[in-house]
Amino acid sequence: MEKFKIIFSLTLVILLGSCDTDSEIIFDNPQFSPALIKSIDNNGVVFTADVFDLGSIPIEEYGFFYSSFEQPRENNSEKLSFTGNPSSSFSAIAEHSMAQNTLYYVNAYIKTSKGYVFSEVVRFNSKGSKGFSIESKEIPNPLYFIDTITVRGSNFSRLLRNYEVKVGGAIGTVVEANNSYFKFLFPSQFSYTLPSPNDIANFQIKILDKVENFSEPISFREPVFISNPQIVYNIGDIVEIKGDYLLSKSISITILDGHDREIIVTPTSANQTSIKFLRDFNITTDNPVVRIRIRDKDYNRDDLFTLSKD
Repeated sequence: MEKFKIIFSLTLVILLGSCDTDSEIIFDNPQFSPALIKSIDNNGVVFTADVFDLGSIPIEEYGFFYSSFEQPRENNSEKLSFTGNPSSSFSAIAEHSMAQNTLYYVNAYIKTSKGYVFSEVVRFNSKGSKGFSIESKEIPNPLYFIDTITVRGSNFSRLLRNYEVKVGGAIGTVVEANNSYFKFLFPSQFSYTLPSPNDIANFQIKILDKVENFSEPISFREPVFISNPQIVYNIGDIVEIKGDYLLSKSISITILDGHDREIIVTPTSANQTSIKFLRDFNITTDNPVVRIRIRDKDYNRDDLFTLSKD
């Protein structure tokens, strides 16, 4: 009988101890619901999520990722974010970077000091979105190929793959983007026309299915030539014109040999700092002028090199 009492008492203590432990469970990570689609129309989507427990790890940020990829993450998604701790629920409006009649995926997230915690993924079919708004452009003056142009505004995509930028029909490469601005390189294939006081370039910005066109005045950088009259080139030599900012979609070179003779030569190569051509012709004057046509403008020089008369 005494033995039975001891075993019964020990069992009771274990059961009571188990109940106390279960009632004091503490979650390290925050606990929250999947993203809920509160409303959806052609202006965008409203996401919301419920928070059950903030956990024990400090929270830095929270919000939603949405993407055409099945697992929305930092590197493949648009991001709607807030800093600090969420309340019992949080919501956000996605109003850009969603093409109409396209399947997207969204998840809620909370970022702690130890990393991201994601909810389950929810699918939805987009009805479209408001899209981006341009407020200002920062264009270098003077401008040259591969210079960086910055466009500022709101509701821009943070994903470079969503952009298509054209200047005069030539494609510019987008190199940086977030919600409030993006940067692209002025295209090297841009076809420059003769400058004038009202010289303008036509720009087209396309982000998914949203397009905006605008025109801006530009002032293009002048080429720089290096004087090298001490360098003598004979027949059969490769002649080199040195300088800077020499790139152009088309370049022509004409040797003005006297008053009535023009020798047209074809460049064999051209880059930022050099233009080369084969000297396969005779000359009759001691110091002919070289006319170089770059970006639809002529430059006459007689000090770039010396051509022998043999």
